[in-house]
Amino acid sequence: NRGLRLAQHDEIDRVVVRANEADRHQISADLHDNVAQGLYFAMTGVKRLASGELSAAERADQAAAITQQLQATLAEVKNMALTVRPSVMDDFGLFAALRALATRLQATTGIQISVSGNAAPEQLSSAVQSAMYRVAQEAINNALKHANAQEIMILLVEHHHYITLQIIDDGAGFDVSQHTQFNGHSLGLSDMHDRIKALNGVFTLNSQPGAGTTVQVKFPVCTSKGSLQNV
Repeated sequence: NRGLRLAQHDEIDRVVVRANEADRHQISADLHDNVAQGLYFAMTGVKRLASGELSAAERADQAAAITQQLQATLAEVKNMALTVRPSVMDDFGLFAALRALATRLQATTGIQISVSGNAAPEQLSSAVQSAMYRVAQEAINNALKHANAQEIMILLVEHHHYITLQIIDDGAGFDVSQHTQFNGHSLGLSDMHDRIKALNGVFTLNSQPGAGTTVQVKFPVCTSKGSLQNV
């Protein structure tokens, strides 16, 4: 009935607000703990450089230290931007964003990360695509940090009336039955389950000890399948 639909709509709004608040809180903490402190140290170094109390060799060392600090701070800002929503997604779509994520993480970790599928994710809203990207990001990070995975596959597949995103790793896995709060803080996916549900999607996690983990999200669409892409 109408009352139930309104109640469900209100609950969805509350979930989205909580998820957005969590994002803002994390960004605020990162700005304070990393960016602000990095800029403060750089400013302190510039003041010391301008004091005229340093020898030529000391000025050179100080300038190099300031440059290094600013480069680290710039990298932190870029990383924050990628975490929220990579610009490549706006320019080239979800497939390109997932490919860029996989390429970047494979280069830094040496772990094989592949991206493939047949979906046309532009059918999905911007909010849904962003949520899918965040799930992939969190699932890959978990596989790299906690599961000792050696290979990770990202599959974006279009079925009849829905699109699925799967992140499959060959890591250590775990007993899901012993982790009833599988979407809790321990797995770094604490807000993903609620966020996917709020967007009318389905979030599932399957894992077994020694058999890896599969994270999947599913969203409805109403078009036919495209041709296979390997990206």
